[in-house]
Parts: sequence; structure tokens; C-alpha cells
Amino acid sequence: MKSRYERLLVLFVVIATNLFSQQTSFNRIQEKIFTVHCIICHSGAFPAASQNLAAPGTYQRIVNITPTNIDAATDGFKKIYPFKSDSSFMYLKVTGNLTKFGYGAQMPKFAAPLSMGKIEFMRRWIVAGAKETDDDIDTTLLEDPLIIASQTSLARTFRVSLTNPYSSGTPLRVISEEAGEVRLSIYNASGSKIQARPFHVRANQWKEIGLEEESQQPLTPGVYLIQLRQNNKILKSRLTLIR
Repeated sequence: MKSRYERLLVLFVVIATNLFSQQTSFNRIQEKIFTVHCIICHSGAFPAASQNLAAPGTYQRIVNITPTNIDAATDGFKKIYPFKSDSSFMYLKVTGNLTKFGYGAQMPKFAAPLSMGKIEFMRRWIVAGAKETDDDIDTTLLEDPLIIASQTSLARTFRVSLTNPYSSGTPLRVISEEAGEVRLSIYNASGSKIQARPFHVRANQWKEIGLEEESQQPLTPGVYLIQLRQNNKILKSRLTLIR
């Protein structure tokens, strides 16, 4: 027979397990959106745009908080504005519906846009009041099968081959099962785009391109991020350029 102490201990464990396993709509946003797509840049001691999206404490850092973006702050946005998705700057950033140049680029900056399902989940959460404890948004929105299928098949349909560290003059090799235009963008370590140009590929044939063009300013040795986009397919890679 269990003692009173043992029964209380079991009860405490059961209650604690239920509390910590309880999911909320915001926890799902943290787990499925911020942690997957955002914290690669928005975390640590010096997060991009001074916005730390790593748990814990994310909710308190974004809901009813004025953005650091001057234009957005001047126009009355909040990072997340409860009940008002069109006044929630973070929501507009992931949709790409940015009506001013000063609002900056769509997020994620160096990866594929969020699926329509994840964007809609975020919108519904905001419109419902952006509550921290409720769990009332359709979770199937977070698992868009078309987007997931596209992402999992990407390695087969769209690939880049490069040497890292990368020396000047060594070509990048790109292959896609779809013929057409591919756009190469190069970003420096601070995230600023310094080069962008298109090129064309034939279906299922390797295409060699130089990282640098004679018509553009030579790249200095350092760390860069390259992004290749073909329609809705995006590849990215970080490389170190040496001479």
C-alpha cells in the first residue's frame, strides 16, 4: 500500500505532465513556424532586427510590442496586434504584402516563403485575439501536403554543386528537372544583397556558372550566402570565398 507521500508524488507528476504537455495555438506557432523558419537569424545575443524568436519568452517580446522598424512604428503597427492581422507587422512580413520600401523584405529572407497553411494559421490566431493559452485554430493548416511534398522532393528536382571553401574561378554547377530561368542572389555576412542575376538551364542538364562576373565588382574574401530561385523552388548555401 502506497504511503500518503507516494500518492501525493504520483499526483504531482500527473499534474505536471499534463501542464507541460498541453499545447496551445501559440506554442504551435513557436514550434512549427518560429523554430523551423526564423530562429536561424532571429536568436542569440545579437538577433537580426533585434528580434529574438527563440523560446522561451517569445510571446512577451512580440504581442502588443512596437516594431523596431521605424516606418512600421510610425504607421502604428505592432509586431503582433491582437485582432488586427493587417496591423501586425510580423504577419505582413511573412505574407510579403509590404506596401512601403522602408518595411524591408519578405521573411524568411534566405529561405522559401511559409506555406499558405502556416500563414493562414498565424492570421487566424491573430484575428482570434493572439492569446497565449488558447488552442482553437485548425492544426491541419500547419501541415500543407503540397508544400511538404515540394520541399521533400526538392533535392531530386533542383540541386547545386559547389566547393567550400570556394576559390575564385571555380564554377557553381546547377541542375533542375525543369527548363527555364534561375535567379542567383548573393548576400554578404550582414544579410545585404550585393549581387543578383538570372541565367537559364535546360531540363536535367548540369549548368556551370561563375560566382563572379566581369561586369560586377569582385567579391572580397569572406563568408557569403548564395540563393538560387526557380519559380517556387529555392536553394541556399553558405560558403567561404578564398582567393
